[in-house]
Amino acid sequence: MTETSTFTFADLIRWVEEETGCVVNFHELMPLSEIPALKLPRELYGHHGPFCEFVKLQGNVAKCLSEKQKSLMRAKSGRRRKEKFTEAEG
Repeated sequence: MTETSTFTFADLIRWVEEETGCVVNFHELMPLSEIPALKLPRELYGHHGPFCEFVKLQGNVAKCLSEKQKSLMRAKSGRRRKEKFTEAEG
C-alpha cells in the first residue's frame, strides 16, 4: 500500500496476518464486494494458509470443505473451536 492509496479490507487482512502470524479466512455472507474498499482478491476468499494449501494439493478438497462448513456452523452459533479457553484467555 502506498501513502496515496486507500487502505482496504484486503490490506487489513494481510496486515493482521503479518502481525500475528495467523491466517485470516473470510466468508462473505452479505454482498460486501459491491463496495470497492471491501472487495477482496480471490485468494482471500478461500482458505489460503499453508495447511489448507497442503491439504488441497494432496487431493483432500472435500476435507477442506468439510472443515469450512464446521467453522461456519460454529461462527453462526457464536462458538469457538473445541479448545478449552480460560476466562483470562478470552
